[in-house]
Amino acid sequence: METVYKLTNKDSKTRAGCYNEKQWGQNVTHTEPGAKELCGPGWLHAYASPLLAVLLNKAHANFDESTMQLWECEAEVGLRKADKIGCTKITTIRQISLPSFTTVQRQAFAILVTKQVYKESSFQVWSDNWLSNKDRSVTAASAAYAATNATCAANAATNAAYAAAYAAAYAANAAYAAAYAATRAARAANAANLDLIAIAQEALKY
Repeated sequence: METVYKLTNKDSKTRAGCYNEKQWGQNVTHTEPGAKELCGPGWLHAYASPLLAVLLNKAHANFDESTMQLWECEAEVGLRKADKIGCTKITTIRQISLPSFTTVQRQAFAILVTKQVYKESSFQVWSDNWLSNKDRSVTAASAAYAATNATCAANAATNAAYAAAYAAAYAANAAYAAAYAATRAARAANAANLDLIAIAQEALKY
């Protein structure tokens, strides 16, 4: 058994209203067989860090961030990916405080993640300028977004770059775009050593 983290809605439920709805709460346990793909019904989903649970919410469960709950859990882990964990058994032990992020921190997370998998030179220059605060203008971000938009279906790394630039250009949608950038980056061909927890911790410095 190991410690993982799980999000629920305000009523301590996941998949509310669906055939696989589950009610969670203190010391509640659910199990699944661990069958088929991680995103399917055969697994219970969790995160390795409270930071990732919040940062990736918009691309996964998409709970209302003003009311969602975060649980510290004990779990039997059967499958790991950079952005999520698949468990065959989870017990929600206690509710814990949600980490909070500024818009700039979410934008930084998107950019820092994408830099690991998308090495196109103009994107790297733009992202370095953004991260160093040399140029965080909407104009520059929009140009980076336009450059990646034309080829955003090419592969997961380009998808991530598109989302990262979008996060910088359109601050109001930074939460969703950052989550999308991370999930796309995690699926990139060169993402084997992608450490999203370390990147999330780095983003908190911005």
